[in-house]
This record gives sequence, C-alpha cells and structure tokens, in this order.
Amino acid sequence: MNLSELVREITGVNVETALTGVSIDSRTITAGQMFVALKGKRYDGHDFVKEALRKGAALVVVERDPGIDTRWVKVNDTLEFLWRLAALRREKTSWRVVGVTGSAGKTTTKDILAEVLSLNGKVSASVKSYNNVIGLSLSILNAPSDAEYLVLEIGTNAPGEIAFLTGVARPLIGVITHAGAAHLEGLKTVARVIHEKLDLFRRMDSETLKVANGDIRRLKKRAEEEGMDVLWFGLRKGNDIRIQRWRAETDGCEFECTFRDKTVRVKMVGFYHRAAAANTLPAVAVGLCEGLEVGDIASALSRIRPAAGRGVLKRIRHGFYIYDDTYNANPISFRAAIEAMRNIAGLFGLDTLIAIVGDMAEMGHRSYTEHLRLAQKFIQEGYIQVFCVGDLWHKAAGTLSSRIFTECNDAVEAGERAFQFVKSLRNEKLGILVKGSRVMEMEKAIAVLEG
Repeated sequence: MNLSELVREITGVNVETALTGVSIDSRTITAGQMFVALKGKRYDGHDFVKEALRKGAALVVVERDPGIDTRWVKVNDTLEFLWRLAALRREKTSWRVVGVTGSAGKTTTKDILAEVLSLNGKVSASVKSYNNVIGLSLSILNAPSDAEYLVLEIGTNAPGEIAFLTGVARPLIGVITHAGAAHLEGLKTVARVIHEKLDLFRRMDSETLKVANGDIRRLKKRAEEEGMDVLWFGLRKGNDIRIQRWRAETDGCEFECTFRDKTVRVKMVGFYHRAAAANTLPAVAVGLCEGLEVGDIASALSRIRPAAGRGVLKRIRHGFYIYDDTYNANPISFRAAIEAMRNIAGLFGLDTLIAIVGDMAEMGHRSYTEHLRLAQKFIQEGYIQVFCVGDLWHKAAGTLSSRIFTECNDAVEAGERAFQFVKSLRNEKLGILVKGSRVMEMEKAIAVLEG
C-alpha cells in the first residue's frame, strides 16, 4: 500500500494526490510530502501549515481547521495519527526490521549494523538519533518500500516507551547495546532501566533473533530468569561472541572476535576504546546469522568512521589534539571517552590532559553522585585542568579540594578559558577531551578551540 492508501485506511478520507513522504518540519519539507502538524512545548505545527503548503506539501494533517480550502485532513490527535500510520505501514511491508536500544552505543551500533547488512541488500536506517515515537515513526514512513532491511533506534526516558515503540516497529532482530545509569530522571533506578530495555525482547516474537550485552551481569541474569533465548556479546568469557586481542593503534584499533566456529579480524579506523569494538559485535553476530561471509563483514567494518561529535579525534592548527565526544553524555559513555583519551595519550606521546565537560542530563537522584565519581576519575587520571559547565559539575567539583576544576557559565566561556590556558602552557603534546549532554551544546567549545 502507498502512503495515500494508508492515510485513507486510518482517516477514511480519499487522498487523490500521491504522497512522496512525511514531514513535521516546514523548514525542510519537500514537494509532494505530507505535513503533519504536531504540537510541541515550544512550537505548534499548525502555525506553519501555510508555509508547508507554499513549499509544495501535497497534504497537511491537522487537529483544527487551518483556514484553507483544500489539501488538508483533520484528526483528533496528530501524534497518534503519525505513529498509527507508521505502525500500519510496518504491518504492510516485508522489511527485516532491526531494533536497537541501549543506555549507550545505540547510534554507533545502528550505523555499524546498517553498513554490514548493506552487503545483503538495500538498507534504510534511522536518521541521526531518531529514536522516540516521532523519530521512529518518520523513519518507518520515509523508508523506501524496496529496502531489504530497516534498522531503527528505539529509545526511552520513561517506563513503557520501549514496549510501545517495539509494538510499532515489530522488529525481527533486536539488539540491546547496554543497560546502565542513564535516563534515571524518568526510570529512577538501574533495575528499572534493565526492565525497560528487556521490553524490546518481551514484545518480540519467540522465533526472532535477540542479541544483548552479556557483560552487564544484571541484564543477563534477568533475561535468563525470564527464559529469554539471547545471543550474548561482550568482552568477557562466557559470551557467545566476544573480543579477543584488542589493541589501540594511532589510526584506531584492531581486534578479533569469535562466534561459534568463526573468527573475524577487524580493523576500525578512528575508534580508541574497547566499548567501540564491542559495538561491532552485534553486527558481526547478525551478519553471520544472516548468511554473510567473515571477510565481507570485516571489510564492511573497516569502512566505519565515528559520526560527528561521537568520539572524533582531531589535531587542530594550534598543534594540540581534541577528542570531540560532544553529542551526548551519561556515565557509561563518559568513562569510555576517558579510556579513549588515555589510549590516545599513550599512542601520540601526550603528557598533558585537559577536559571541558558539561552536565549529564536526566540522571535523576543519581545526578550528584555520578558527577562526583567522574570528577574523582579526572583527578585519578592526572588531568591538570577540567573546565566545568553546568550546576551539577559545579556542585561536584566544589565538593573536592582539588584545584584542577574551573567553573564556567557556558560552553563558549569554557572553550575560551581552556584556549587561553593551553596557550600559556606552550605545549603541543596536549590533549583536550570535550563532552557533555546534548542540551549543554558543548560543540560550541570545540568551535572556540578551532577558531
């Protein structure tokens, strides 16, 4: 069924115009797409209906009369319409859907899976981090009908969200990358995070392929208690597929992974910590289960590069190194970034480490504790200066007597103060780690340092 037929099935309205896709953003909509007017905290899509039509929207879906004569359909709830339309399209397609969830590593794992599975046929994947009900629905609605695979991120920040999104996506392959201290503002405890992540498997049919991180002992224990049939991956012995002989190199890392009777030797460019290597394991396991050859999988993995803001090492014109991990942050990814920086320092002979850090959002009652632990970690790792942005980092740093912490009002100020500090050292054997949650906009510090 095409999109026009799906709209008719949900609304009962005949749509004579062929629809080329679905958009919720009047700034980026293209001719022939359907515009769905969603109401958010900051904007109401209904205010942009006429702009969408001027840009060629073939149809607008609204909750109230937009004051135009044609090309609109009224529904009670535009968000419900969006996800119901996505669920219906998924039901009518034969895609092999892969659902990826986890407290860390979702986007990287999704990208790696898409690259590996492209060896088997056409792949469509979530754009950026489209992992909530809106993003997942748009990924389904705008995926090409002739794709063999659809790789989707499935996120959560509240109980029941993964179960709901899994019901919409109906994955045949499910991956849990991690389950730990993230989104605690909504999920409260790590135990509830684990329960929420396992909802991916609970909502999947029994004959589907389930792959999860076996290094998370509480996750593995809970899944086994519930009798789930899972392929376990990780760094530790006892996993079905695991990393062996990992080593960091100046251009990334090399390692081997074994699964059943097969060994895959992998070279990954631009990745400097073991967690990045572990993110490849679901793709190796899924690829082999889907009939791909070992050599082809290794070749696909060698083409992967870190996405922007997700652990990108740069040497800028001023001579020093920056590790840009600004896209987002939680305790799991922060520790991985610190490990990466330690490895980079050893590989490139860096004798001075600095950090520019922003608050980790959505940590709930664990906010102070987790920031304090990371502050102590920076001291242990020998960082000579940490420029802190956000009340949570300020509070944690203020608890400690160390002089390495400098409080800053925002990412721009942190970048400026860090740059002046670096200039005063006159040392090119220096590395700067920059990281924080998305809301902290830590990429602005990077812009200052590169300027």
